Amino acid sequence: MAVAFLEESAIKWDFARVMCLAYRLFTWASEQQKKLKLVEGLKLRIGIHGGPFVYVTDINGQPNICGDTINFTQRVMDAANADQLLISQHIFDAYLTGDPKPRKFDCADEVSFSFHGPYDVLAKHGRRITVYSAAGDRNGELFTAPADDEPISKGQALLTLTSLS
Repeated sequence: MAVAFLEESAIKWDFARVMCLAYRLFTWASEQQKKLKLVEGLKLRIGIHGGPFVYVTDINGQPNICGDTINFTQRVMDAANADQLLISQHIFDAYLTGDPKPRKFDCADEVSFSFHGPYDVLAKHGRRITVYSAAGDRNGELFTAPADDEPISKGQALLTLTSLS
C-alpha cells in the first residue's frame, strides 16, 4: 500500500490519523491471518510520503491521482521489508521535525511508534532515497517489523551491463 497525503495549499493532514490508519491496516492483516488460518500471513509494506498531486479521472471514470508524489510514495513503499512501515525524509522533517523520539498515538489502543534511520535505499532507476522506519508497538507488543530491521534495499546496488568498453 502506498499512502499519499493529499494536501491542498496550506492545509496539512493530521499525521496522528495517518499513523492510526497504518496501525489499523497492520491489525487488519493480523486478523485476516488468524481468520483464514494462513501459515505465512499477510505481510504489508507501507510507504508514506506527501506533496502536490494531479487529480484525474481514470479510464473507468473513477477518481485517481498521478504525478511525482504518488510515484515517490510507491518508491518508499517498494523499499520496505515485509511488515515494515517507511516514511520519506520529507514527512520525517515536516511532521516529526527531524526528531525520532517515540510518539504515542490515540488509536483506540495504546499505540506508539518509534522512528529509526535515516536509511539511504535503492529505488527505481538506480535512484537512492532517504527513508525512516517506524516500528509500531501496541501495549508492549510489536505489530510491525522490529526497529532494528533495516530495509533490505539499503544494501542493494545497481549494476548495469553495456557493450561499451
